[in-house]
Amino acid sequence: MLRREFSKGSFSLACQVRPLASLAVVQRQRPLLRRRIVRLIKLAAIVTWVLLALSAFSLREAVISRTTALLNAEVAVRSVHFSLGAVVAFILTIWITLFLSRFLRFVLKEEIYDRFHLARGPAYAVSTLVHYIVLLVGFYIAIAALGADMTKFAILAGAFGVGIGFGLQNVVNNFLSGLILLFERPVQVGDVIEVGNQTGVVRRIGIRASIIALDDKSQLIIPNGQLISEKVTNRTFSGLQKRMELTIRIAYGSDPEQVIALLLKTAAAHPKVTQFPPPDAVLKQFGEDALVFVLGFTTEEVSQFPFVQSDVAVAVNAALRAAGIEIAFPQRIVRLEQNDNASNKSPEPHRAGAGSNLPPRGGENLADTANAIPSSGDSLTK
Repeated sequence: MLRREFSKGSFSLACQVRPLASLAVVQRQRPLLRRRIVRLIKLAAIVTWVLLALSAFSLREAVISRTTALLNAEVAVRSVHFSLGAVVAFILTIWITLFLSRFLRFVLKEEIYDRFHLARGPAYAVSTLVHYIVLLVGFYIAIAALGADMTKFAILAGAFGVGIGFGLQNVVNNFLSGLILLFERPVQVGDVIEVGNQTGVVRRIGIRASIIALDDKSQLIIPNGQLISEKVTNRTFSGLQKRMELTIRIAYGSDPEQVIALLLKTAAAHPKVTQFPPPDAVLKQFGEDALVFVLGFTTEEVSQFPFVQSDVAVAVNAALRAAGIEIAFPQRIVRLEQNDNASNKSPEPHRAGAGSNLPPRGGENLADTANAIPSSGDSLTK
């Protein structure tokens, strides 16, 4: 307990000394940094205690020599020769590479990007590029630490590259497409895009594919090559705003100026509708049975735009009802007419005398033959 309190106190004192006190990463992530540094101090204390204990019993030189001999012992697997120390160095190099990659991206995100006011697109591209470069260099160093002949490794890498070119063309295409997305930035993380008939928010642009978050909380995984080669609609390419429109049909007889003012007031009252640009409403056309208005408004809650549009539509409906303005609906008038002048003489006397005993003529139905033929001037409805 005393050692832990001493570590926390030492860290707090160090964070109050310049230049650490002026770093944004120290101010934002102080609890996280304190936990990591306390762990490093504990590890260093354990190693120091072990070395001092071995020295006290005069065992340090013997333990170090035995450990060195064990690490330098070569192991042969067919024609491949390596030592246990090389394997340990390989594993340690990979671990340091992964740690360094995460640390650099953490520092870039918390300290560098805010100072240079980088947008999210370039910042994400730089972080991804740094991640790839660190992994590539670390893997090369790890292979060298393993004791592999780099000349043979270069030949093997060349052959592997040819195999990739023939057998993994789709993977390479998606990888290169991902790099194009990161640097050209037609699609960025956080953009609302439409692919086919699905709309979602870009959450991640990976090595092979990108992840799109849909409205139903599911994740759509799209290969990067599809985002480059196919038609994609980016609804937030020019800014982090989403414009929506509502079409309202108002019955004739209403005052257009009153309707426009009511629509603008209702849309502007919503908390998630932006004031810059403000909502706009126009009388679009004179329809057959209604005045057609279009209400346009913008929101910065890109991922919530269907709900914002629904809220505004509900509010508009309530406001129109409260103002006594009627929402029009399509109307159709059907008129049936029949001739008024009845003919007393049958065009075919022999059929009229026969009555209902004769079968109906072609084009007649049973109802027509059973009843008297209506006059040509009678009218059902006028």
